[in-house]
Parts: sequence; structure tokens; C-alpha cells
Amino acid sequence: LEFVYYSTWGIINGCTGACVRISSSTTGANNKNALLSSSPVVLFGLVLFGLSEFGNFLCHAHLKSLRSDPKDTSWKIPYRWPFSIIAAPHYTFELMSWWGYVLMAGFSPPSLFIFGMSCVFCTVWSKSRKEKYIQLYNKSDDKKTDDSSSPENRWALIPFLY
Repeated sequence: LEFVYYSTWGIINGCTGACVRISSSTTGANNKNALLSSSPVVLFGLVLFGLSEFGNFLCHAHLKSLRSDPKDTSWKIPYRWPFSIIAAPHYTFELMSWWGYVLMAGFSPPSLFIFGMSCVFCTVWSKSRKEKYIQLYNKSDDKKTDDSSSPENRWALIPFLY
């Protein structure tokens, strides 16, 4: 589903347009690797996007592993890294993916718009998720003895910032 999501935005955004702009700025037709040789920003964006999507996948896999029964819809508090420091790291990875997308798209207005909208939504969702985890932690009977495991001690979305 995310492939369709990103593909649609790629078409709207004109990511290929960014590639054309980069390759047309190179000298001559002899440079067959114009995109690769002239744009480390695009390559960095691609790597950032790929690693962030992988991190997002790992977060969702961990969340899924907390429910042993497929019919179980109860909330569980994740404690494994990166959940031990960020309440909603899958949203953090989502924003990192979109930033990689912005880099690949050459900072085009549509890519900046979708990144900005993602920042707004992920901030709201991560705050809500952190509050839900705090509520579950305070209700739970199996609290850990040290307060360091409390969701209150986690960043909501971006470490050292929010």
C-alpha cells in the first residue's frame, strides 16, 4: 500500500523532473551516469528513504509481535529499542522517509508540502500515542520497579526535540 502512496506522490511531484533537471545540467551526452555523478543529495535521499522504510517496517513488525492472537485488539506498551527512547518511532521513521523523498525530489513545492503535512500529522499522532502509553502504564499492575521504563520518560517523536 505504501508503494502506491509514494508512487502517486512521485507522479504528482515529478521526481523524474528532478532527475531530468540534474542530468540536463551535466556537460554533454557522454556522461551516462549523470544522475549518479552529479547529485549526491539525490543518492543520500534514496539511501535515507530506504533505511527509514526499513526502520518503519521493523517498528511495525515489533508492534505486531506484541499481539500473539490475531483477534487480540488490546494495546500493549512496547519496550524494545527504539521504543525504549521514542514513544512512536514508526512516525519518526515516516518523517525521515519523507525527508529522503524531499531530497530526491529536489526540494520541489509538492514534496515540501507533503513533508510539512506529515510533520503536522505525525506530531499529533505521536503525542496521542505517548499519552495512551502513559495511561496504560499507570493502569498496569506489572509496572517495572525503575521509573526509566515509564513511557513518560520517552520522547514523543524526535529525540532531544519533542
